[in-house]
Amino acid sequence: MFQSLIVPLDGSTFGEHALPWATTLARRANAQLELVHVYEPLAPGDIQAPELTELNAQARQRAEAYLDDVVKRVASISSIKVQSSLLEGQVAERVLDRARAANTDLIVLTTHGRGPLSRLWLGSAADEMIRLTTIPLLVVRPEEDAPDLGNEPNMNKMLIPLDGSGFAEQILAPAVTMGKLMHSDCTLLRVVEPASSDHADSWFELSEQIDAELVEHGKSYLRTIATQLEQQTLSVKTRVATDWYPAKVILEHAQLQRISMISMATRGQSGLVRAFLGSVSDKVVRGASVPVLLHRPSSA
Repeated sequence: MFQSLIVPLDGSTFGEHALPWATTLARRANAQLELVHVYEPLAPGDIQAPELTELNAQARQRAEAYLDDVVKRVASISSIKVQSSLLEGQVAERVLDRARAANTDLIVLTTHGRGPLSRLWLGSAADEMIRLTTIPLLVVRPEEDAPDLGNEPNMNKMLIPLDGSGFAEQILAPAVTMGKLMHSDCTLLRVVEPASSDHADSWFELSEQIDAELVEHGKSYLRTIATQLEQQTLSVKTRVATDWYPAKVILEHAQLQRISMISMATRGQSGLVRAFLGSVSDKVVRGASVPVLLHRPSSA
């Protein structure tokens, strides 16, 4: 796994914040890294055809020069295999077409960026790619300053939320690969929805018993998964929490425990609680201050 990585770039320093993560992973996995920029030609309108042709040609030249510059910068600080592709069309569609053609194992991108024409696209493009692809994505939140391409990010603590379903467990394969490459300690987190109620004493006692059973079931489930991961030489901890808001628990745990990466499926459903991986992953991506490894399972 992770033999071919793609980084979509929009021509901004915001988009380039994906590069330290991608170059680090590519180096450790001895993988091919491809930098992709999608060129969106100006559409016919009030501009005369000859002028439109010239403007599009100039924009394309600038995009090519930008990609060449980034390739040189990456090559100057790393010996990884790096190449670039200039594509044309709709961003998410063209990036995913290229990723499928190249048998890409991982797409690394920022949540947003601003291109040379001041058109914000890496936010909506990231959302679309998450919805459409079964290729794992590492989503990185950009910072204000330009990224240090020579700096290896810290990924020593990974949080993996699970909901007890086969769908959610499909994050484990890419998460294990990531964990091994980055020598990460893993925490498995199971959030169960409580049955507690204050309606009546009899129901309160019953709901407390149900909560206790749900927590014990969650602990048993996570211990089984932890044993499987430990057999793959990973250090694993487990935690079960009861809350109606899984995303809040995930984000709070990530902050309190200084988690460096969250890995989760984008949807899932448990027989014990209502489906949460989907809307929850969206909240986590938007609220997390650390990268999020996402995978949309193709089957249970």
